Amino acid sequence: MDWYYVNNKGESVGPVDDEAFQGLIAGGTVNSDTSVWNNGLSDWLPYSEVGLNANPESQSIVDPVEDRGPQGFQFGGIGGELFKIYLVNVLLTMVTFGIYRFWAKVKVRKYIYHKLSFMGASFDFHATGKELCSAFLKGAVVVGLAFAVYVGIGILLELFLPAIVAGIISQIIFFVAFVVIQPFIAIGKRRFLCNRSSWNSLRFRFVGTYKELFKINVKGFLFIILTLGLYLPFFICNQLRYFTDKTSYGNQGFSFSGESKAFAMIYLKGFLLSILTLGIYSFWFQAKLHRYVCGNIFVSGFSFKSNITGGKIFTVTLTNILLIICTLGIAIPWAIVNLIKLYADSTLLEGTPDLAMVQGKEDSGASALADGLSEAADALGEVFAG
Repeated sequence: MDWYYVNNKGESVGPVDDEAFQGLIAGGTVNSDTSVWNNGLSDWLPYSEVGLNANPESQSIVDPVEDRGPQGFQFGGIGGELFKIYLVNVLLTMVTFGIYRFWAKVKVRKYIYHKLSFMGASFDFHATGKELCSAFLKGAVVVGLAFAVYVGIGILLELFLPAIVAGIISQIIFFVAFVVIQPFIAIGKRRFLCNRSSWNSLRFRFVGTYKELFKINVKGFLFIILTLGLYLPFFICNQLRYFTDKTSYGNQGFSFSGESKAFAMIYLKGFLLSILTLGIYSFWFQAKLHRYVCGNIFVSGFSFKSNITGGKIFTVTLTNILLIICTLGIAIPWAIVNLIKLYADSTLLEGTPDLAMVQGKEDSGASALADGLSEAADALGEVFAG
């Protein structure tokens, strides 16, 4: 289907095919207020009134009325297929001196999303390698400048203060900068990931704000220091609740009802038993924590449920390790498929959501900049760690 839209100069642009049009939406060129038209419409309309239902190929494939009881996830990925994608990605990344890595990342995630289904409909990932690459370049400039300023401050401090004092002040400055910047990156990455992820032709959405997460983080870091780390599970639970409660599928919000105390007890007990058993209990610890989290996440009035066990995680993990060692790393794609399949096939929603109540909501402000900043910071860390 060919699309036409009105740009910010008031000019009509088109025709644009479905794939290119989705790219314009992902990039923010077309948003909810943009006037659009295709041969299925009688007049120009804001995209918010047209949405994905205007595209026959993107319409919901799940019956919104039929109640079929609890619904499980399925993952149909095949190790051989993912291996081919990895092989091409590695070769192209090498040939392009690393530039293709952004397109490689998108290819892998698209494959995993397409193979993951719920109620018979697959998930989809709408980001592009181009926007990830562009965000990384912008992030590299910002991170580079910030690092230059940090180094400059350190040099100035050493000129006027003893080396030990200058070092301590530099570490304090670094910590404060981390506390200030981390919420921005976390919010941006989550918002971008949700906006570029969809199921049954509708996008996910994240509405958290920097100020809200900053308050949670400052309180969390302070109490972790004062309690010598004992507050960590409470902090993790609070963050989990925040990110869950601020995420939605269209207009249907997710919520987390877990109690911080119960979460902390599972966490601390699992951590201690993992140490005492030299790590063996960690698989049962992961399973118990995962079951608790899933059982306390709700959407459309139904909770998720996981029947995963420590034994299953242990078996799959051991199998994956042996596969990777025996094949000198070649079997990594098969290991990834095994792990995703384990968690997907063990998870279900305890009821059939009424999809007739779900309406799409656009988030035209989501961008990959936070992803770019994070990747650039990681790259800088690898350089100095090496």
